[in-house]
Amino acid sequence: MTLPDSSSQLLSPVDHTVPKVYFTFYLSFLLKNPQAGVESIQKGLTTLINQLPFLAKDVAPSHDENHDNVHCIQPPSAKSQSIPMLQIRHYLNESVRSMLATASCTGAEDLQYSERYAPLPTVMDPQESQPILRFVANVMVDGIILSLSFNHMAADGTGIGNILELLSECCRNEQKHVGPQRFDLELRRQLASPSTTAEKRPLNTFWETYTPEETFHCLDSNTWSTATTSMASELNTFRFRIPIRKVKVLKDICTSVLLSHPEGDNMLSKEPRAFISSNDVLTALLSICLQQTKAAELASKDDHDYTVAFVANLRSRMHPPWPEHYIGVLLTMVLVSRSELINYVHEKKVDLVASEVGLD
Repeated sequence: MTLPDSSSQLLSPVDHTVPKVYFTFYLSFLLKNPQAGVESIQKGLTTLINQLPFLAKDVAPSHDENHDNVHCIQPPSAKSQSIPMLQIRHYLNESVRSMLATASCTGAEDLQYSERYAPLPTVMDPQESQPILRFVANVMVDGIILSLSFNHMAADGTGIGNILELLSECCRNEQKHVGPQRFDLELRRQLASPSTTAEKRPLNTFWETYTPEETFHCLDSNTWSTATTSMASELNTFRFRIPIRKVKVLKDICTSVLLSHPEGDNMLSKEPRAFISSNDVLTALLSICLQQTKAAELASKDDHDYTVAFVANLRSRMHPPWPEHYIGVLLTMVLVSRSELINYVHEKKVDLVASEVGLD
């Protein structure tokens, strides 16, 4: 356990609301010369870490007199330093194109994929210092699959998206927007500071999350090594591919439907585009599909209940809004309630729309 000093930085209260696990993003590149791609990634990543050195640090348990289960960002341990920031693996008998055509459908299949292509496992010893992130360039006959594993307590999906954008700029020698991310640790301090002004303290209730450990938030030191396999056995995953053009069509249709209701019931009367996102549309689409499945199960007396939840980005919902370039965790899980608007849905018209956008 780390004792706070000038070299460490406590994670924010919101950072502590997510599990102590690693997520992995995979980016595919079809290339005529994969080796040239590897060299570009190496140079770009070196530039990125020089610009944002805290990305090479660790997340580690820390001591706090007022709270349990506190973690901090600190200099990397010797064990972390032994793991290269970028590993290069060669699979010259494998093809990026064939990988893109393959969809894993179970947690066990995802686990096998990550063990082969990801830089870090989903779960590491929770009592030890852990890297913030690591990369692997999986070199194949027709390109590269670049994988990035990141400690979820240090960043959320939006934050990692920001890092990947910066990496792409560094690979192209276009360092236009690296500056703002240098203030990331200062922004974390503002979220955690009791002296923060009232306008910037909407997250104080998240201090409650420094309480007795939950299953996936703070894995038992005796069971963490089997946690990944245990989670995989209980998880089914499905990948959907929906072209952005179809998402835009659905977004426009949803906006039109919501605006057509009386002013008193219209949540979109002031700023329609600010309230309908692609995530909203895709979540609604999934909810409708599940609702139709439930109706079919009721008819066959084979009822299985379900809950739909999605992750909401809180940056723009802060008062005042938090910078979009913030890398740390600023999200919350939102449960989707069944909207009364479903009573207005005309099934034949829905079928026509689905056919028009190619979702039938």
